[in-house]
Amino acid sequence: MKITLEQWRMFRAVAENGGFNQAASVVYKSASSIYQSIQKIEAQLGVELFETEGRKVSLTPSGKVILRRAVHILDEAKKIESISLGLKNSPKETLSIAIDQVTPRTLVNGLMHALNETRPNIDLEIFETTLSGTSELLVASKVDLAIGGFPVVDRYFEPLCKVEFVAVAATEHPLSGVSELAIEDLVGHRQIVVRDSHSSEELDHGWVGAEHRWSVSNISTSIKLIKAGLGYAWLPKELVQADFDNHSLLALPISSMASKSIELGLMFTSEACLSDSAKLAREILHSLQGKT
Repeated sequence: MKITLEQWRMFRAVAENGGFNQAASVVYKSASSIYQSIQKIEAQLGVELFETEGRKVSLTPSGKVILRRAVHILDEAKKIESISLGLKNSPKETLSIAIDQVTPRTLVNGLMHALNETRPNIDLEIFETTLSGTSELLVASKVDLAIGGFPVVDRYFEPLCKVEFVAVAATEHPLSGVSELAIEDLVGHRQIVVRDSHSSEELDHGWVGAEHRWSVSNISTSIKLIKAGLGYAWLPKELVQADFDNHSLLALPISSMASKSIELGLMFTSEACLSDSAKLAREILHSLQGKT
């Protein structure tokens, strides 16, 4: 026979109130039924929980240890009941966000974890976008929020962070053996470009005029190609810092432009159009500023 939560509540009440009669008024049970429950717990566990001191009872050393665990169990049960009540009373929510692939992982992961903790019932829809394709989804009303670097004239743009880009190549790439490079030196080498996810084929952001290029849709694909020595690319420093540290990639020493950066911001149509979940995501993102 398992020990029930109600029995743990009675055990806690006796321990915190110093006796069976005192506990009876707290849990609305008779003193005799509480006494019987404590006996059952002791028989189940094989230890004595209380010792008598006059008209009062006090915890044994074993009882003190078990009380700490019982309190934890009861507190967790209360949390579960509270969350369940919230899920029952809250309507199902859907939040859609377009997030440019260059957005720092600390920002994205922080948002995901915070939403999971505070609104676990949200159905979250993430669109992984690139460059102006992020803004396109917002303009087309396909997302509630967008994180990107291409502001739209009639939409809100609230700065979040700056992303630094560096030119990178594998350690065995021909460019890696040069002590100093100019932008012109890159033209003859293949550039790996993460294509703009905008639906228009005319947009060509990210390409810096290399004679040869391979276009991919995902930054992770770009990194794999670069590590294989198949080209160079401009990538967010944060995403390749670990590769710099283990010497699988290196930053190209470009004299005129060692790095470049863009400012990412949170974009949305209007404050009046923001749902409760979108407002919460907005608050979370701004609370994470400076932690990227």
